[in-house]
Amino acid sequence: NSQAADFRAILDTGLTGAHARLAAQALPRDHSIASLELKVIGIASLDDANRVSAYLGKLSPVTHVEWLGVGVGEASFRVKVRGGRDALRLTVALGHVLRPAASDDPTALTYELSP
Repeated sequence: NSQAADFRAILDTGLTGAHARLAAQALPRDHSIASLELKVIGIASLDDANRVSAYLGKLSPVTHVEWLGVGVGEASFRVKVRGGRDALRLTVALGHVLRPAASDDPTALTYELSP
């Protein structure tokens, strides 16, 4: 609700409020760097593994990407992430390259490469 006199002022108030709420939800509150391991399944080639590595390196909270290994249909990475696990999950969820995958270990970070 707003008591502003014109549409522009009402819209500005609404957008400012929406921006503040979204920023509070999306920005990590923890700025420490965490080292996380993640496994990506659905890797069909070395090009796929390179694509995932490049993608992870471009994510805003990721400060470092290291390959841990490549196996049949999967690759493992260690990433250093500002804001920890939640920041990584949130940022990956915004894209279309990786999607969460089921894992035997509920604490593991396991993703599937999107086609």
